[in-house]
Amino acid sequence: MATKWNERRVGDVLILDVSGALTMSEEFHDVFKELYDRGEKKILLNLAEVPYIDSTSVGDLVVGHLQASENDAVFKLLGMQPKIVELLTMHHLIHVFEVFDDEEVAVASFS
Repeated sequence: MATKWNERRVGDVLILDVSGALTMSEEFHDVFKELYDRGEKKILLNLAEVPYIDSTSVGDLVVGHLQASENDAVFKLLGMQPKIVELLTMHHLIHVFEVFDDEEVAVASFS
C-alpha cells in the first residue's frame, strides 16, 4: 500500500493525515522540508492510519521534529497505533514528541 498524505486545516493548525506504511522513503523527508519552506508553524501529523513505520522513518520523525525547532514551528503527533508507540518507546524517543490520541485536544494544545 502506497503512503498517502492529505492536508487539512483546523484553524491555524495544519493537520497532515497519513495513511499506509512509512518505509524508507525520501518522500517523508521531502514533505517536512516543503511544509517548513512554505512557512507552516503548527503541524499535527495524524498517524492513525499508519499500521507500520520502519526505523528510517522513525529517524525522519526525529529530523522533522528538529527541523520544526529550526524553523520556529511546532510539530506534534496524533493517533499512533500501539506498535508505533512501542517502537518509539523502545528507542527512548516517545518523550521527544508531544503525542495525542484526541484531535480536538491536540489542536487546542497549539494555543
